[in-house]
Amino acid sequence: MEKPAHPDDETVDVSWYRWAIGARIYGSSMPGFPGHAMQAYHKPVIEAMKKIKTTEGFLLPKTTIGQSNERPAATKENTGEMWINSDPDKTAPAGKVYISNGKEWVEQSIHEIGASLDLSVELVRQVIFEEMIKQSEKHFEKNPDEVFIFGHEPEDGSGYAELDKYMRYRNWYPDYCKKEKIMFGRPYVLHGYNGVNQPVETWDPSSASDTVFGFANWILHQYDKWIDSLPPEKRVTSTGKQKKEMVRSSGYSYNYHDVPPNFNLDPRIRVMIASYPKNRGWGKWKNFKTQLDMAKAFQIMLPSEPSGDYRIISLAYYADPGTAGIPAAWSASPKSILEDLKKTYDAGIKALSCETDFNFGKYGLAYYLMCKVLWNPEMKLDELEKIRNAWFQKAFGNGWKEMKQYYDFMLTDNLPVNGPNSWAKAIRMIDDADKKVDPANEPDCQKRIDDVKQYWYYHYLEESGKANSSSPEMKEYIWKGQMSYMVAMHSVVRRVFGHHDVRKAADKFSNGPAHYTHQETQKWWNQVLDFWKYVPVSYFRDATLANGKKGSDIDLNDLAIVKEFQREFSSPCNYYSKTPIDAAFVYNSGYQKPVKFYTVAEKAGETIGFKTYWPYNPDDAYYRARDFDYGVDWWDPKSRKWIQIVDQTMTKQPSREIILSDGKKIQLVDVSIEAKKPGTYRFSIGYGGNLASITTPFYDVQTGKYSKPCPFTYFLNQDGLTQHPAYFYIPKGTKSLDIEVFDTYKYKILTIYTGLFPDDPVKIRKLDISKQGTYTITLNQGEDGTIARIEGNGFSFPYFYSIPQLWAKSPSSLVIPREVAEADGWTIVNTKEK
Repeated sequence: MEKPAHPDDETVDVSWYRWAIGARIYGSSMPGFPGHAMQAYHKPVIEAMKKIKTTEGFLLPKTTIGQSNERPAATKENTGEMWINSDPDKTAPAGKVYISNGKEWVEQSIHEIGASLDLSVELVRQVIFEEMIKQSEKHFEKNPDEVFIFGHEPEDGSGYAELDKYMRYRNWYPDYCKKEKIMFGRPYVLHGYNGVNQPVETWDPSSASDTVFGFANWILHQYDKWIDSLPPEKRVTSTGKQKKEMVRSSGYSYNYHDVPPNFNLDPRIRVMIASYPKNRGWGKWKNFKTQLDMAKAFQIMLPSEPSGDYRIISLAYYADPGTAGIPAAWSASPKSILEDLKKTYDAGIKALSCETDFNFGKYGLAYYLMCKVLWNPEMKLDELEKIRNAWFQKAFGNGWKEMKQYYDFMLTDNLPVNGPNSWAKAIRMIDDADKKVDPANEPDCQKRIDDVKQYWYYHYLEESGKANSSSPEMKEYIWKGQMSYMVAMHSVVRRVFGHHDVRKAADKFSNGPAHYTHQETQKWWNQVLDFWKYVPVSYFRDATLANGKKGSDIDLNDLAIVKEFQREFSSPCNYYSKTPIDAAFVYNSGYQKPVKFYTVAEKAGETIGFKTYWPYNPDDAYYRARDFDYGVDWWDPKSRKWIQIVDQTMTKQPSREIILSDGKKIQLVDVSIEAKKPGTYRFSIGYGGNLASITTPFYDVQTGKYSKPCPFTYFLNQDGLTQHPAYFYIPKGTKSLDIEVFDTYKYKILTIYTGLFPDDPVKIRKLDISKQGTYTITLNQGEDGTIARIEGNGFSFPYFYSIPQLWAKSPSSLVIPREVAEADGWTIVNTKEK
């Protein structure tokens, strides 16, 4: 590797090594969990197939071994078929392999064919087993006291999508057990656990898990047979350890083989549990949704072996670019990290394998704290807080308090909204820290703060239009930004320049140092500060209501139904001419932020709840039937606390199939409960299907009509799909409507009225708030004490500064704080306990 020209620079491998040692993550405290191993056997399997002239070996519709001049043209009919050349050795076509895509025969790498091995074929299994023998003997010769771990993992699992269609011997494992006199059909260890109703072992040829774990059982049994065939002195290592006891088979629970098999396992199997599941949470495994659910199941199946947790905690190439990539995707607070890793440890997981990036501007401190907890899973919160504070003090010297304020502000737990005003606040916290540091006495602290600035400089280059391959600033950045690791530079270079050759991309800048000087940093840092100016806003907590009360004294959770809002109003839009009783909120509930909403009961015994539904497609994970979890809390206005009514972690409602009048099928979740008391209720719900609608319990999915109005008000910066407008209330006395638009859908219209939805165009004001940014809209006389409307492309409800964060899909479903309604003189429907 070429040594950097400047003495202050170093190569990535050197700096990573130093950092890894400092974070105590260099090396490992236990052996790894081999995965994705089968591609290593493609070449020997093909050679074995040619040797005995068999076409069995890969999960494909057809395989042919023949002379290259005999291969037919690629057609639609032979799509997916494989051709193995049998031409004589030392001729040009010899050894080449092709797969048809329907238009041409695509040459394959002999070392990794674009197909998966068929483990039901004895030839394939035998090739792999012979390699296991070689590896194990070599291992025990050098490491007689260490466990030997052999990988049984398929080629990333994707080829198992059509396992049931192409597997040659459908009952290969039960047939093997019968031949070897291995009892099959024993009591199944997961029977009765977490909803599993399966008294005895079974075999499902369509289950990828059965084939993968069946192979693990097979290879361990074959190993035992081989060991037993050896002379006694060969059955042990040089230090007397029994080889059978020292061997393990390892693979992942992942992709199509993401759930347990339908039979019991050899106790010497180790499992790394990964995300990207296909079968978890469905059918028989409907209660096995998460990686922790799987870990607990494998604790039962493999009680003497540790499980591993495979996490993708950063995918910089996909997640970091753009302003949506500014905040972290998960909480790095000490409390969250401790809770997460404690649950993981208690589930039997003793190894953690993570995909990460060199994006320490987002996750660096989190990586460090996770490592500390992994070394001591019994650590207490105050201990981790002390470690975190010590890190700030060592890293940033006299500026540590300001940098702690910055890191705290950027936590997902605290960041109010991912918008320009939040970014303006964040960078000024860094600037405040910068001013506290003495560069002469704290040069390293100065450099670290300058490094953090580079995180924001990257996003500045993006937002200012300079993140392109012709930009001098970008060329300079990808060269001089290499030494900070605040940003995953491999992602930036690949996205902007389309390759990984940093020296080529940097052009003339690669002739100089691979870092910014402090003076260079300050020059562009001033540009960043100037680009994201802080916009002063008014906060509702500082407002004075019409009756003189302060906003900070108002109980924002004691909500009231306003009688005057309970009717249809003239408010034409693209969907209707009059506001409806209500309208559903539409979003992809399979992955978008789960919904929370308020409802209000007028009296005890009243029906509260919701309905949610989505298109039904049993073959698509985002449109299947599922158990839908939800929780309910009641607001006690006396103690000003939420009282749990329904525990979301313990409550779920199965969706059910409904056939609509037009013949279309949906999955419906209908939750209706009786209110125990009058007052405000908060519903929290989980994930459902995509293209989902959520609405009141009084909606008829067949007729599309509501039987009665119902309070149904949202309070989050919720994301959704393009849909009916949303409505919100502006309290009397509000001077300006201060909001943060954080999305980039580029079309959003705010409509403000003088009065409750007047017909006079003079009293209707429309404002374009499409651009991402902070808006301070001065209200005209009479525009306060009214309901306003927002509509546009997509749906990302803005963050409100100057008014309560409450919105609904119709005026009649909108509720507002009781004290605001009283101050503004509205007629309140009685919802208080007598």
